[in-house]
Amino acid sequence: MLCDQDWAMGSNSIDFLRPKLKGGLVDEYNISTLAYLPLDDENNHYKMIIDYANNEICDDDSNAEVQKKQQRSTTPTESSGILLVVEAENTTKNLDLESFAKTLQALGFTPLEKSIFLPQGKGIAPSLFIPLEEGYISAHTYQGHQAIGIEILLWSQLGKQNDILQALLGVVGVQDSYSSYRVIHGGMVGHKDWLEELETIGPGQKQNKSCKNKSAVPAASNEVEDKVSTDIFDTIVTKTLAMLPQKTDKATTVICGVRDVDDCTSIASLMKNENVDNVVAIWSCPDIHNPDTKITRGEEDENGKSLSHVYACGEESIMRSSKREESFSALIVDPNADRSLVEQSTSIFCNDRLLKAKRHPYLREQLVFVTSLSSQEERQMLTRCNRRISKNLARSATLKVDNTTKVGLIASANNEFVPKLLSMVEQLKDEDLSIEIESMRSGPVPFQQNFNPHHFSADEYNQIDAMKQYSYQQPLAAQSIYQLHISDHNEYSNSVNELMSVVIEKSNAFAESTQNDYAVGDGAVAVAIASIGHLIITWNGASVYTINILTEEENYGSQKKRGGGGENVMILLIMSKLPSSTIIASREHMPRGVNRVVNFKYDIEVSQPGCADYYESCTDLANNGKCESGKYIEWMHHYCAMSCDKCDEMIKSFI
Repeated sequence: MLCDQDWAMGSNSIDFLRPKLKGGLVDEYNISTLAYLPLDDENNHYKMIIDYANNEICDDDSNAEVQKKQQRSTTPTESSGILLVVEAENTTKNLDLESFAKTLQALGFTPLEKSIFLPQGKGIAPSLFIPLEEGYISAHTYQGHQAIGIEILLWSQLGKQNDILQALLGVVGVQDSYSSYRVIHGGMVGHKDWLEELETIGPGQKQNKSCKNKSAVPAASNEVEDKVSTDIFDTIVTKTLAMLPQKTDKATTVICGVRDVDDCTSIASLMKNENVDNVVAIWSCPDIHNPDTKITRGEEDENGKSLSHVYACGEESIMRSSKREESFSALIVDPNADRSLVEQSTSIFCNDRLLKAKRHPYLREQLVFVTSLSSQEERQMLTRCNRRISKNLARSATLKVDNTTKVGLIASANNEFVPKLLSMVEQLKDEDLSIEIESMRSGPVPFQQNFNPHHFSADEYNQIDAMKQYSYQQPLAAQSIYQLHISDHNEYSNSVNELMSVVIEKSNAFAESTQNDYAVGDGAVAVAIASIGHLIITWNGASVYTINILTEEENYGSQKKRGGGGENVMILLIMSKLPSSTIIASREHMPRGVNRVVNFKYDIEVSQPGCADYYESCTDLANNGKCESGKYIEWMHHYCAMSCDKCDEMIKSFI
């Protein structure tokens, strides 16, 4: 069952809040999309935005240059590579070492002198290995098949990996009949291109926005930051209140401070706001030992609005005030609010206990919340209330004002929150206010009451292509990629030839092989090529050894010989020669072969290529006579062809 699916996107040039949907790249390149339709409807785009952040890194040029010099003065101690595994089928040309080497040189790569080539012989299919400054190339012919397995490892110039693939496919006479995938592999510290490629690692540092004359916003802390001005805060509150439905009464509560001591400037603005019907001011409790639970309500003004005052001496007075107003539509934190009162209000309005109730006792389902973010208490209230202020989906936003102060707001049960927020920001910019959306966050997705999904049976999906691949695939070899990590940095070793020797001597797996070893970068590589496959040991010059094992045909099970701990015996032999701090950091086990192989032999149950059962229960059903009688004969012949001996019909369906 697919209940939810999220993905993350990032860019240093695309503005996700202001997409160019018509006439953009999707239209220009005629991109067919599924999850992103209809692209001509901006509201659908906005509904898909769950979280958003706008990060501006404004390092000055001199500081950036200092950082670059520091990076260049130190050789990295870690390096990663990518292994591209290719199964080339219907080959029309044999493996040729010279053609491979010339092709790689033409692409700008540097073959070393330690290449290995095994020519065609009795019981031997051609294989080759070409070491490069940038990685290595390994290729082997599958005995009895017009197919070649190719491995392209790069720890440098990774962007050219696909160029190598296409060029080598041409060398062996293959156009479209191939499959491929990539595996993370250890790299090589100190390779010849490390300095040039240092700046390509990680997110790009290109700045597409002007950062001049912008002062950094203070980081969140317990200290009080610059407060937003009263006029700007009141303007943002007014615009936010306009997000509420027009045809409902709007009672607004504002968190103030100590009455007759602190200014609560938001009150006057709210009383003038046409989107507000009544205002309730919450003040700090003057005496917790003698709590005042009265509600002081003033007379209505000429517009029929009233102003009430309550003290936060517990929740009783707030509850009674809320009942009188039939719950509040808006919760405002005045910029001058007492910090202890803000903390207290967080526990009153935004606690887990309230979410367990049928409805919030103080707030309406559709509500807005606005606070400045000058204090730690206000920032904590925004974060906590975003997840607890409503049982409905709540969305929050942080607005950066004049690049020095911030304002946070929340809206719940509002499907138009993002476009309304964008519209509000654009209106404020038109009023010459410097304001940007710094981030947006979504609260927890509400549980769907009476959720009744449609359940699809396997028969409702088109399984023909999957079954065709499953029943025709031919696993011919097995491959394992291990990464061994030495935890103690004082125990590094470059003994790849010693590691190779112990495997050959004690496992006999590659006793009849052609071997070589060579240094590259700060590390080294040892390789053994045989008719059964290959063993390649790569030391990255630091803490990582990567072991690449390929075994084929009747020796298919050689890797499954287990030692202590259930690991490959060859890996255990290698680890016995490495420091005691060595651990297996990762392992990958993959079938190799033709016809888009994805399963090992022991995973496949076929009577002949193109004939298999869709379900494990087919054997029992056939034994009970369901192939010859009953109302499911047609279903049995289709989905249980192997058990019903109807292979000819199944094979015809694939044509």
